[in-house]
Amino acid sequence: MAAYLAYRAGIGRSLSTLAMDRKAISHHHGKRGYPTPMASEGVEAARRRGDVDIALASVMRDALLRRGQSAGRGAVAKFYSNGRS
Repeated sequence: MAAYLAYRAGIGRSLSTLAMDRKAISHHHGKRGYPTPMASEGVEAARRRGDVDIALASVMRDALLRRGQSAGRGAVAKFYSNGRS
């Protein structure tokens, strides 16, 4: 499922479309008695990556940065429980 959603995102599908795809797939799995693929590590990793992307976009907006002015997706940041980064 993670690969399918990544493919759909890669061809430009919106986040709302991807969410609808995910819900439909989970629904049909449950309807047929199969475990939801949402529990797979690949899907969870993609969800965490999405959370990081949203956080990065939020910081860029707050700092009035353009895409070229940020470190972007390739940047590595460490976050600590005491709030340092």
